Amino acid sequence: MAQAAVLKLPLQSQPEPPAAPTSLRAKLKASLNLLIDQERTAFLHWVPVALGLGMAAYFALPVEPPLVVIVLALACLSGCALFSHLRGPLLIAAMLPFIGFAAAQMQTRAKTQPLLAAQQQARTYIATVAKIERRVEGGWRLVLEDIGAPGETPRLPSAARITVRTDIPDTLQVGTRIRTRAVLMPLPKPVRPGGYDFGRALFFKGIGATGFAVADITALGTPALEDKPSLIEQARNKVREEVSAVLEGDTRGVALALLTGDRAGISAQTRDAYRQAGLAHLLAISGLHMALIAGAVFFAVRRGLTLWPRLALALPLKGCAAGATIVALLAYLALVGAPVSAQRATIMASAAMLAIMVGRDAISMRTAALAAIALLLLAPHSVLDIGFQMSFAAVIALIAGYEAFAPKAAALRASSHWIMKGPGLYMFGVFSSTILAELAITPLTIYHFNEITLYGLAGNALAVPLTGFVIMPAGILGIVLLPFGLSEPAFWVMGQGIDLMTLAATDVASQPHALLPVRRLSGISHACLLAGFLWLCLWRSRLRFIGLCLLLPAALFAYPGPKPDLILSDTGKAIAAKTSSGDLLLLAGRSSSFASDVWARSLGQNDLSGDEDMYLRCDKIGCFTTFQQGMQQRGFSLQALEAGPDAHQGIAIDFLKHPSGWQDACQKAHIVVVQFASKRRCSRSVLTLDQAWLKQNGPVELTFATSAEMAERQANDALNTFAWPIVETQSNPLKTTQVPKTSTTNTDKTLRRIVASVKTVSHSGRPWQPILER
Repeated sequence: MAQAAVLKLPLQSQPEPPAAPTSLRAKLKASLNLLIDQERTAFLHWVPVALGLGMAAYFALPVEPPLVVIVLALACLSGCALFSHLRGPLLIAAMLPFIGFAAAQMQTRAKTQPLLAAQQQARTYIATVAKIERRVEGGWRLVLEDIGAPGETPRLPSAARITVRTDIPDTLQVGTRIRTRAVLMPLPKPVRPGGYDFGRALFFKGIGATGFAVADITALGTPALEDKPSLIEQARNKVREEVSAVLEGDTRGVALALLTGDRAGISAQTRDAYRQAGLAHLLAISGLHMALIAGAVFFAVRRGLTLWPRLALALPLKGCAAGATIVALLAYLALVGAPVSAQRATIMASAAMLAIMVGRDAISMRTAALAAIALLLLAPHSVLDIGFQMSFAAVIALIAGYEAFAPKAAALRASSHWIMKGPGLYMFGVFSSTILAELAITPLTIYHFNEITLYGLAGNALAVPLTGFVIMPAGILGIVLLPFGLSEPAFWVMGQGIDLMTLAATDVASQPHALLPVRRLSGISHACLLAGFLWLCLWRSRLRFIGLCLLLPAALFAYPGPKPDLILSDTGKAIAAKTSSGDLLLLAGRSSSFASDVWARSLGQNDLSGDEDMYLRCDKIGCFTTFQQGMQQRGFSLQALEAGPDAHQGIAIDFLKHPSGWQDACQKAHIVVVQFASKRRCSRSVLTLDQAWLKQNGPVELTFATSAEMAERQANDALNTFAWPIVETQSNPLKTTQVPKTSTTNTDKTLRRIVASVKTVSHSGRPWQPILER
């Protein structure tokens, strides 16, 4: 019998492995594709970044764009998605900035209300109190709504914030109808070009004017539904009474700041000590306090439930503890008055608790990204908020460090040595987290506050453990025991911890050069640092180390440029000018004013004090000074009186205080700063900066043109091709508005001749600028 042939068939077909790349280009491409595949889960981390870029682009525009522009852009992208191969992540990445832009514009239009363009005369107003705040400097701050003026029909904003320096009625509460005589003013502009825009921040809070009361507040009655304080207000008053019965002085003020958000009881000396020691964040309700409360409540509830075995077996302990923590966070948020920083921290902490409830990792970059997306879509203007930027920078740095160090931390906890399981590991965590947070927020601190705390690490190493182990746990325990009348021991322990923390802050602040003023980094350097930081933290693979390459251009372009030669306030009564040493000197105005302090810190100086009498020649009608050009075509600086004027190289400036000095000022000076209301101007050859021009443009910085620059301008004028950048807008200091020669005003023509650049804060056409004329 013949044997049948057996045909062997493969039971499972195995695909042949792809051939290994041989060329360098193929190897690089394969490595890049592998890295991209590894980073697919990190794409969500960049969604808030893309949204924020669109929002920042909207706020950087010098004028309000038409709504149809963004609608057409989104329509075009949608068309590309329908009729082309553009799909998936690429389409989403292209649409996110436009969505952020549209969200910012929609919020701005929703907040638009009548705004004042000029200061109003004192008159009597009747309004409803919407918010009551105690000022740190003393007095009160009231937010008024439904404002009316008896016997008049002025167009008024929907809400205004006024300062009250006298006592207010004891019966005054939210919802009370009041009558007062007050002065209303437009929203404030930045103190200097490129500075913080206070008016824009108030605009997005729904406030259309500021002002101050010139008479006592009279309560006209309270709506029936508001006869009794709310439960939250009653709880806040009860905490305030119990803490005041146990503690006093600055200890009481710090305790109330931590438990109720009221910082008015802290003295200026203690506040300065905390700021110079790098501990100011402990006095503001922020992420640290929410994290401490969340941790304390979570572990207390979880451990407490384990005392009942039946409950421990029947209930998901982690989920129950996370739910109780969210309730506690919301209650604490209401108790402290729900400041913006606390709202932001509550959202992030609640997102972490929700992640625990659904079985996900609570500490992850995904949680931070989702919290940032929610905050940006709810309040697009927060992308410019200092607290938003600094809190998320610290959180991103801490999460990135935690994810990188988690395997090593697990190995240390598994170590047999007891110090690696408890105190040693905790102190290492405190030091490492403090270093990471300080490194993350230092560029933002320089950019926004123009200062560096040299001993912030030492101060936080002492204060954070005290806050986490003594102060906040004792304060929470005191609030819990408050209804039972047993809170006094807990508040006493809290006070002892606060005294130690204040002692540490005072000691650190007393060290030499504890707080160094520094100049703001240039816009290019700041952008490079921010981009490198995000690239380093948001990616997970080796691709993240490309972010380190941005440190080189950040260092090369860090210099912000020379200091301005002259700075004027929006009234022309505060004046600072550059001396031969390169520092600015306050020629007029109060040295202790807010404006002079901001000018000094933004220019990297401790103050603007000096001997101004050696540069000024003053009488009853005004003051006169001269700027002299340095050797080798260098910039200008103040000329001492004994040096004598130089008509060829100097620029003479007259600060006119009285109308009788008009003729003399216009004959002798190149620039006349008018410090009183007047419509008169000097001839076209003299630059006249009057009250109307300064009010319209806000504080102004002048940099004078050297002889070489003026010669170049004359040559360009002869060719009739000159276009000089007149104004640098506050919202984008790198963008200049080119003013052609044919359309310049007389003031612009005079500016062209003697001034190299003018920086103002004027950005007309935006909704938060004054639009109501009186």
